[in-house]
Amino acid sequence: MEIRFCEDGKKPNSKGLVNLKVGISLEGYKTVWVASGVQVPSNTLDAHYQICKSENGQIDKASLEFYNNRLVFIRKKLEAIKMSFEYERMAYSPDDIIQQFKKPVINPISFLALIEKTLAEYSAHLTPNTIKSHKSSAENVKEYLAYSNQTKILAGQINTEFLRKLEIYFKTVHVPKSHSHGLKMKSTSIKKLITFILKVISFGVDTEVINAKELKYKVNTNDVSQDYSHLSQQEVEALEKLSPFVCEKYQRVIDCFLWMCYTGQSHIDTSGLTEAQIHKLDSELTMLGGKRSKTKIDYSVVVNDKALVLIEKYGSIETIPCLHLTTINEELKVIGKILGFKISLSTKIARRTFGQYWYKKTNIADKFVSRMLGHNKADTKKYYVNLDMEDVAHAVKTAKELN
Repeated sequence: MEIRFCEDGKKPNSKGLVNLKVGISLEGYKTVWVASGVQVPSNTLDAHYQICKSENGQIDKASLEFYNNRLVFIRKKLEAIKMSFEYERMAYSPDDIIQQFKKPVINPISFLALIEKTLAEYSAHLTPNTIKSHKSSAENVKEYLAYSNQTKILAGQINTEFLRKLEIYFKTVHVPKSHSHGLKMKSTSIKKLITFILKVISFGVDTEVINAKELKYKVNTNDVSQDYSHLSQQEVEALEKLSPFVCEKYQRVIDCFLWMCYTGQSHIDTSGLTEAQIHKLDSELTMLGGKRSKTKIDYSVVVNDKALVLIEKYGSIETIPCLHLTTINEELKVIGKILGFKISLSTKIARRTFGQYWYKKTNIADKFVSRMLGHNKADTKKYYVNLDMEDVAHAVKTAKELN
């Protein structure tokens, strides 16, 4: 944007003064002129230099100071208007700027304000657990902003350098509240945090409160010595061995968790199982079919021998134990400590354990694993659209376990 000054073209008034016009020039638009409200002597204005001169060609310092102060004020206001549109809108026209010139300038939106705006929007569409996760990420971001004295940073100023310093902070300075992270936050959690920030910026762009920008960042996860996103085979076996030797309460907690490990089901899907979901395709395979409560996506899961043993133990699939989500997660953490697990057990860990086994330990195609998990991501949905239960069953029969 360029700002130019000139006379309005009218004759001087009775005092020999002419009105000064401000030209707003934007790339791709015709220059629009607007009255500045400043009057200058016609014989002292040099539009080229935009300063006041005396009749003899020398600079009249008194006039220069007075008129240039007025010009500086106008320039600052117009520059503020430009900055406002830079951060508040994706596109603007001369008419927009003229309107802003006639009224107070809107302040650019801060990053903290955009976070709150994003969370408010998410609250209307996402599940409580997802919202809770986003709020936790928001608290971590606020912690970093306070630490780095950037609480007033504008949303439009978030860049890759900001994300790089944030990653360093959470890897070296931040002390995690959860013992499952160890002494420092793990890289996978930092990746999740930065993903949240990118979602906030994307929301700002989509709602046209900040300029469109391409912001990409990849967290270095090479420093992760152990993956705490799922259980190893040895840890699953440790739970299986412990189950018969604990009281009924903890036995039900462990069996519920193991059921989710065997079938990849979420807590909410496990709590609503019915006999109608069990399908015996042949003498070899038993399938569990249904629709995920969270995503409304169909799933088809192979019920392995260990899962069948649990069904037999409790009499039917409908009586597979499923405690309240908060209760089971609290008790799982106690069980994890008893067994000396470094990972913090939760129902989500069970589902990830299932996915890791099928993705890493067998050569079954990813599209069938997606079908079993009931994924709803755009990049995975296309692989299992129109796949039915028989397709999954056939793929499992022909899959070979990797050495």
